[in-house]
Amino acid sequence: MSALPRKIFYPFLFPGGLIWAAAILLFLYGDGAIVSHPVVSWLPIIVLLLSLFIGWRFNRGKLPLVILLVYAASYLLAESQSLLGGDLNATISILLPLNYALLAFGSERGFFSLALLLKASFIVLQAGAVLLLHRVLGGDFHSYIAFSPVAHPIFDGIWMPQLGLAAFLATAVLMLLRFLARKTAVDAALFWGIVSLFSGMIYGGAPLFFSAAALLLLAGLVEGFHFLAFRDELTSLPTRRAFNETLLSCKAPTTVAIADIDHFKRVNYRYGHDVGDQVLKMVSSRLSRVGGGGRAFRYGGEEFALIFHGSKGESAKDELEELRAAISSTPFVLRGILRPISSSSSRNRSKKNPRPLRVTISIGFSEVREGDQSPVDAVTRADKALYKSKKGGRNRVTGG
Repeated sequence: MSALPRKIFYPFLFPGGLIWAAAILLFLYGDGAIVSHPVVSWLPIIVLLLSLFIGWRFNRGKLPLVILLVYAASYLLAESQSLLGGDLNATISILLPLNYALLAFGSERGFFSLALLLKASFIVLQAGAVLLLHRVLGGDFHSYIAFSPVAHPIFDGIWMPQLGLAAFLATAVLMLLRFLARKTAVDAALFWGIVSLFSGMIYGGAPLFFSAAALLLLAGLVEGFHFLAFRDELTSLPTRRAFNETLLSCKAPTTVAIADIDHFKRVNYRYGHDVGDQVLKMVSSRLSRVGGGGRAFRYGGEEFALIFHGSKGESAKDELEELRAAISSTPFVLRGILRPISSSSSRNRSKKNPRPLRVTISIGFSEVREGDQSPVDAVTRADKALYKSKKGGRNRVTGG
């Protein structure tokens, strides 16, 4: 499987897709006693308490609030007959996906952020508005929320109003597009969450699917923390911590390489750190597509590390040479004005025709050898080989 499909496939299906599929199989083919077990009904509140604690502890509020929404919907559906009867089910089918989308979109602002407080207050106001409309309109309230403008046999046998179906479909599409744009485990969890909630609503508010939605959203929250710990925020490459952990399992034949962007400090000095960040992103994007089974890591600053599991030095060298040549021959045209910040003579450079910036990298590599005390010895040799590439004129690959 190529790098791009793997980057999309795994975070999309694991664990969210797996949890939803397990809920479907359990609901359709599982023992009725299991599906109706009190633990299934209590699971959303258990997950809610865990998510609130984790969100408070690490200052993350978006997903805990979404889980709170799931729990509130599950509770209201369980108490629907004592509240608004069938009207409550139809109302939730419309408002639940819309509020889900409201909470899911937007950047993370923190557990006690004003933005989350305003969103939560807006949802509470909706509950008050629904109760007021139900009291004022009486029987007409149901006719409004159950409005079905499309007459088609496909809708026969589906109790959910067409407005609810449209709201769920639109939210699911938005969540899918958001995942495809960002490719994060959190966005995958948000997509599977709305799919699981829709499954629960179709099956009459089955608690199992609301429990599954809460559980997979909690899994997405944990995956988000894992990303922060093991992925570099700027380049999205695994961090040095991930490299060190991967290195522990390396055995011969494995090749380790250290790559460094040439004259990177000069780029930062002349053009500013924003341009430097663009260079890091572009180089890391190319490194992430290295062939030969190689895996790239952000080693620190302008340095990157690569591990080629099962590859000897000569085989890895061919991939590294191809990587070096590709970066060297690519004209990096940066966004905005490519203008030295230290030179006043270039301040009127045209935005339309920025001068391309040529970027090169130097690489040192070494095999993990049978006599090494640990794979770290290969890193030390690769680092020394990198120094030779620098001293030899840069933009070259050197073995060690």
